[in-house]
Amino acid sequence: MGCFKGSTSISFTLLGGSTPLFPDDGSERNLMIWIQHADGRMARVPIEAEYRAGEDNGLIASLQMGQTDKEFFAQASGLEVDVPLEGGRDLFKTGMAGSAAALADILRVCPNA
Repeated sequence: MGCFKGSTSISFTLLGGSTPLFPDDGSERNLMIWIQHADGRMARVPIEAEYRAGEDNGLIASLQMGQTDKEFFAQASGLEVDVPLEGGRDLFKTGMAGSAAALADILRVCPNA
């Protein structure tokens, strides 16, 4: 996750390594990002991502997060990315230690994101 200076959104890239993320060629994918707040509440951020198959084997997306989503992100304990049209198949899960500092760094470079 990060941003390009002057951007109004946060960039998100997920690489699949040698295991294809999807069985077919590249196309747009509807994904859901779930952000778990430290108190157990969940925020969801729907995104459209471009899938690049083959050697790239990655997803590229821009997140449009509102203020509430940013507050969740800053206090997050976990983050998941899943595919709703495939029964919520998980693509990625991680803990979020340091998320407040990461968001502060992103917003320092891209204050309008």
